[in-house]
Amino acid sequence: MTLVPFPGNRRRNPPTPAASPEAPVETVASGTLYIVAEPVLPTDDLAALDRLRAQYHRAEAATIGAHFTIVFAAPATELATLTMALAATAARTRPFWFALRRLSTFAHPLTRLGYLQADADEGSEELAALHRALDPTYGREPYTPHVTLGRFDTAIEAERIARIVERQLLPIQGRIETLRLIDVRAGRVEELATVGLSGGA
Repeated sequence: MTLVPFPGNRRRNPPTPAASPEAPVETVASGTLYIVAEPVLPTDDLAALDRLRAQYHRAEAATIGAHFTIVFAAPATELATLTMALAATAARTRPFWFALRRLSTFAHPLTRLGYLQADADEGSEELAALHRALDPTYGREPYTPHVTLGRFDTAIEAERIARIVERQLLPIQGRIETLRLIDVRAGRVEELATVGLSGGA
């Protein structure tokens, strides 16, 4: 399959030039750190994801757009390490295409809440490579690149919604061009850095 550029792309934030891996870190973080990849998408697909997340994942949708999480819940003490790793990884990684072709659901092992997510098909290897390079906890738990779309009282409810929306929503194709380092605290998201992927440029 040939992927072609699409019109009407919308970026949430323009990338800033990657800092040198040796540059000192001046930003102070006080919450929990994440690195996310927010995709570049056709306008209609982005709007569809936003509507679905606003309905079924309201709290998160109000603070951050649809995204793939690359680094999960790192402590603020890892800020310097993550900042340097982010710059180095972005400098050697080319922008890449991805596709979402299927929905999946699961129950949280502790809370039993149900989650609905769109799993990456094309682009999953590239996203997994970013996770391996950047997440200090890599290997402790399986990693499936995905966009979380909803949180429900039970996995059964998540499965019911998946059956309704899958054919309407998918497939979605997009492109990953930037990575964001964010500080999450008390339900609020502060952006610490947005770095463009520039490998091979």
